[in-house]
Amino acid sequence: MTGLPDDLARRILEGSPDAVLVSDRAGAIRGWNGAAERLFGFPAAEALGVSMDLIVPERLRGRHWGGWEQVMASGVTRYGQGQLLAVPALHKDGRQLSVEFSIQLLKDSAGQIEWVVAVFRDVTERFQRDKALKLRLKELETTLGAAGQAVPLRPPPAEAAPGSPRVVKRLDARPLKAAGIHPVEQVLEEVARLGPGQAFELVTPHLPGPILERAGALGVKGRTVQVGPEEFVTTFTREG
Repeated sequence: MTGLPDDLARRILEGSPDAVLVSDRAGAIRGWNGAAERLFGFPAAEALGVSMDLIVPERLRGRHWGGWEQVMASGVTRYGQGQLLAVPALHKDGRQLSVEFSIQLLKDSAGQIEWVVAVFRDVTERFQRDKALKLRLKELETTLGAAGQAVPLRPPPAEAAPGSPRVVKRLDARPLKAAGIHPVEQVLEEVARLGPGQAFELVTPHLPGPILERAGALGVKGRTVQVGPEEFVTTFTREG
């Protein structure tokens, strides 16, 4: 077996489908792969050596640099273990993008941060779709409620038995599914936000198998009980 080529890292970086930005401690861009050019619209010649303000919306720059200085001082970021941060970003043509990214801090022999690597993925289409879905859900809830129908989309949390998880939100998806709306992403967003001791209830006309599977990948456990012919109540709680 031959050894790995010396230029393997460069080839992986340039061939990555995700945008990769490498910056120095001062926040100047020092690495910018082909996917970054495609995502943000700036060729490497225009991005390298420039402040990250290039892609940070002006209204968010104060928050961005405040957090940056804290990370440089502490050497720690809460997004360094694979967690994704979702933020707006700027395209060269002025459009606002929605991106998710993870961060890796590269330190020198003295333990000081030397480089920061951010890996971006464009989620603009998903963000716009979810926003439209939430608006449609709100419109549907208002319409059905105005028609005098009982649509318990988000009633006040019920009292929980001592020691049991507290239901913080509840969604009855049956009217939505009857209207052709499938709130899968909305449900996953809700369960992803669950903290210890919290629960989310979902009411569906059948067993929500795909949602249970995807929730499990988020570290959230779902327990389903059939309480009627077309009424399945699934309670989601975070494991651990």
